[in-house]
Amino acid sequence: MRGSRTVLRANPDLDPTTKVAVSAPTIESALGVPYFAGSPSGPDQAGFGSAIATSHSDGSRQGILESQPHNLVHNAMGGPDGLAFMVNFLSPVDPIFFLHHGNIDRLWDVWTRKQIAQGRSALPVGADYVRWADEQFLFFNPNGTPTDAGYYANANMTIFDYDYSPGFGEDEARAPAAVVAALPAARRFSASIEAGAAGGVVQLPSAALRPLTRGAPPRVAEITLNLDHSDQGRRFRVLVSAAGGSPVVAGGIAPFGHVHGPMTFTVPLPENIGAGAAAGANVPLDIRVVPVEPAAGASPAAAARMAARAAIPAPVTAITVHTN
Repeated sequence: MRGSRTVLRANPDLDPTTKVAVSAPTIESALGVPYFAGSPSGPDQAGFGSAIATSHSDGSRQGILESQPHNLVHNAMGGPDGLAFMVNFLSPVDPIFFLHHGNIDRLWDVWTRKQIAQGRSALPVGADYVRWADEQFLFFNPNGTPTDAGYYANANMTIFDYDYSPGFGEDEARAPAAVVAALPAARRFSASIEAGAAGGVVQLPSAALRPLTRGAPPRVAEITLNLDHSDQGRRFRVLVSAAGGSPVVAGGIAPFGHVHGPMTFTVPLPENIGAGAAAGANVPLDIRVVPVEPAAGASPAAAARMAARAAIPAPVTAITVHTN
């Protein structure tokens, strides 16, 4: 169908923001998250599988894997107007959907093996596991009756008899030389949001930007946008600069599916951001969310709509940096 894809034979490359979302540092940050799901709110990060939520449609906190490679690839494929199959729940119409989600599942497998190698849980724990395991999957089942998340988790890949060829991230699944027995205390720093500026500044102690030790959670910025249905298919670039330095593209934001109300997206901070700061000093970290839109293949009418949407500032309501 004409206009149903952005990435085509004539335009085969991903846009610059999506390239950051699928880059090695971003994937390594996603695999470095040491627990499955974070709390609905709190000093912890959203978690590898995103934070605990009361339903599939509320404003939950999306983790790195969901916020970055998952959402951005959907949106990058989603038609020149950003409103085609891959940005909504018709995405399985596009054959690339199955390759994309196969890779997301492969990364889950890598993360699971990494957790086991480090002696950590690969699933929610305690009462959180009970609630998660009881979640019914009504859309697919192998036996003709609804099954739940626990059925698939316990069966793992055995019931379906498949595995993946080694790919990027396999190094993360190897047992580390020294396992971090306990997670370092999480710290959370809130930005001062500037009215109309779609961003803000976070004051971080320089010690919070020191090099990470193996097994420590990545440093991330969680960015909350107050979205409405007109934001479906929009694209945002997240720019980060430290102490007045040049801004760096840290990742992107691409609302996917049913878009309404506050939604929080996770972007890993560049590893060397603020590395030259003096010991004991505070480092002002400037985080901006800039609208971008795919332009390749757009008709004049679609280009005009995209330009109008790109002129609307990102509806940023909160920015929180999580460090250890």
